[in-house]
Amino acid sequence: MSAAATVPSNPIDSENTVGLLDQACTVSQVSLLYNIVPRLVTPFSTMILAALLTPVGLRACGNCHIRIALARIVSNSGLRQDW
Repeated sequence: MSAAATVPSNPIDSENTVGLLDQACTVSQVSLLYNIVPRLVTPFSTMILAALLTPVGLRACGNCHIRIALARIVSNSGLRQDW
């Protein structure tokens, strides 16, 4: 068996192309859901908290959310200090 017989002349026509395209579609769908779902859930959770909590409780919850967001920004920007 020669090397020319094992390597297809056009790699796009190989049998693995369909499987590779299916995997790429699945990965992009999961990535899209991973990015969209948190953005959709956040406003609804805020509205539910606003309905359930008093203004003082909602302010405390908001302060915690802000502090956590700022800590993530500092952590992701590399300004944290490793002890």
